[in-house]
Amino acid sequence: MFSPSRAGRVHVARELLYIGHKPGLRDVLTVMEQLRSSAALAGRPCTEGEALAALVPVGLEQAVGLRIAQLSEGQRRRAALASLWLPRVAPLWLLDEPLAALDAAMCDRLAQRLDWHADDGGSAVFTSHQALPLKRGVRSLRLGGY
Repeated sequence: MFSPSRAGRVHVARELLYIGHKPGLRDVLTVMEQLRSSAALAGRPCTEGEALAALVPVGLEQAVGLRIAQLSEGQRRRAALASLWLPRVAPLWLLDEPLAALDAAMCDRLAQRLDWHADDGGSAVFTSHQALPLKRGVRSLRLGGY
């Protein structure tokens, strides 16, 4: 069985950003604590100011002190997606159902962020049951005979 070294795991964590369908948020943390601790665990620590700036595009700048447990499902999704707006973000994003529980305006903002990431040389792989209004070309793979 392959077991990467600690240095190898740290390298992968810095190159990859994964947000799952269940985004793995800790109910006891505040929105600010969650964002900053997730960034630090991924080897990309951020300042409080950088975290606050990342919460603005997802509409959670007024929720920084709220615990994750107090958020609606859409707000929880936004809290997870805020990491996409942090500086020093990983070049490869793996996003599982990133549009779940988001309104149309937030879906548009996410599409714009994905376009900017691609313009900066980044890549994203994501699953979705919904179309995403991307401006860049997308390679898609349909599974399950849809």
